[in-house]
Amino acid sequence: MRISKEQIENIRRQIPTTHEIGGVFTVEKGEVVNTKINKGQKCRDKNGILLKGVTCNVNHEIGTHIFHTHPKANRPSSGDLKNAIVSFPTVQDNFVFTPLGLWWYKVTPALHSKYNALPKEEQRRFVKSLRFLGHMEQTKTQNNHCDSFERILRQHGFLSKYTNYENIQNYLNFEK
Repeated sequence: MRISKEQIENIRRQIPTTHEIGGVFTVEKGEVVNTKINKGQKCRDKNGILLKGVTCNVNHEIGTHIFHTHPKANRPSSGDLKNAIVSFPTVQDNFVFTPLGLWWYKVTPALHSKYNALPKEEQRRFVKSLRFLGHMEQTKTQNNHCDSFERILRQHGFLSKYTNYENIQNYLNFEK
């Protein structure tokens, strides 16, 4: 699958600082041909400060290739990763447009099987471990140093790729 720089920039221009947006890519012959976008509820003030008692999220149509934005964080959250696992194999490709770059991550069949074989309490611990590791990497990812978090995702069974917007040429290609 590939997405053009123009399509990436179009979504990037729409990234709000007060809420998330998300949606579905329609892909034909490996190319993004359409984008449907939904708007999430307000979760941050105009200065980017998280509102009390509110979680940033967006509800959107489920499809094979889905995306959402993060107004501030520069990595997928543990909730994003859990949603990817539980929505596999319906959802094949997950994208997060952050202020600094674009994350792509995909659940492998091995990860999906391993996760589903765990008792509910172990599934909860697995997601909490991803949350802990994400927080440990927060300073690095917020400074656009994402290699180690990308490695962590791969070690946990995800396929993953992070690309700084400045490094995007004409297209970004993603594994099948």
